[in-house]
Amino acid sequence: MKSLAEGIARCLPRPLAQAARSLWRRLPPKDKRYLLQDLETEKKRGRFLKSREYREFCEIEGRFWAGFAEETDQSDQSDKNSPATLGHFLEHSVAREMFYRAPGLAAPDFWQWLKSHGRTFDRVFVPAAGEGLHARILIDMGLAKEVAANDISEQLAARAQREYEKLNYNIKYIAGDLNTISLPAGRYDACVAIHALHHVIGIEHLARELAGSLKPGGELFMEDYVGPRWLQYPDSVKQHVRRWHAMLPDRLKLDRSGAVIRELHFRDQWEVQKNSPFESIRSDAILPALMQYFNINEKYNLGGGLVMPLLEQTIHNYNPADEEANAWLRKIMAEDKKLAASGEIPNFFVLAGAKPR
Repeated sequence: MKSLAEGIARCLPRPLAQAARSLWRRLPPKDKRYLLQDLETEKKRGRFLKSREYREFCEIEGRFWAGFAEETDQSDQSDKNSPATLGHFLEHSVAREMFYRAPGLAAPDFWQWLKSHGRTFDRVFVPAAGEGLHARILIDMGLAKEVAANDISEQLAARAQREYEKLNYNIKYIAGDLNTISLPAGRYDACVAIHALHHVIGIEHLARELAGSLKPGGELFMEDYVGPRWLQYPDSVKQHVRRWHAMLPDRLKLDRSGAVIRELHFRDQWEVQKNSPFESIRSDAILPALMQYFNINEKYNLGGGLVMPLLEQTIHNYNPADEEANAWLRKIMAEDKKLAASGEIPNFFVLAGAKPR
């Protein structure tokens, strides 16, 4: 559509052409979201990443995460065991415990799995680190001596850098867009990427940069959503989600206003992108991209294809102190693992360790 508009503009007298281009630029981002549809070739991705529209989408994404951080800060001041603070199923202790139950995986969470490798890394790169929670955990657990933390926002990176210097953390911030970032060759002993890659358009570029930035023997440790892009669940998932939702007691089907959700609403692509344009934008390309530049030596399928869409709107009803709610959550998680293992629904999350080819 943009190329058609540009072609028409070129055929118009200069004043009209300038007016047409000006009108295009003033269109709200929601009317340009089709630009995110076709990003399957490096040439198309490169062209889009240089566009004004990409910068507009980055601003929308930035506002979304700024609001998310503000909500998180506010919830930190309240009782963390309160169901009102639950926003994602992985924030629930029972769900998180069962989430990491995968064949061959003995660790109870990502950090204990990383620790089980028995290494302390001199330098670790953490992409999309935000305000640095994961970087701080690496230092606190003795898993890293120095962390290079990345964020796209120069302002956030500068603010976080000042805070960690005050706290004497050996964390150095690198501001940069993961879609175009250039990393120093052979610099890091490890890369730790936790739910960071599914927001990246140029995942092939990033995979190449990560592989090149690791020292000999270096390794990528990642956990991420690798399910359907834009959270567009297939019919097989929706069918099981609806069946389980119908079985749940009404008190576990309340929305945040207190009304019972009789029928779950599955967001379409445009609803997902309204607030977060890059949400799972090429999530299904993560593993194929990594395999171009890495040998994946550890891989654990963690499921999530039932529990994530089922509890997306209702996890706040599952008070960790409520045994009946916990019993239902255990049943859901067990069914989630069973359906993913049988192939009836796709696997949504993966935990993996990989070394450059």
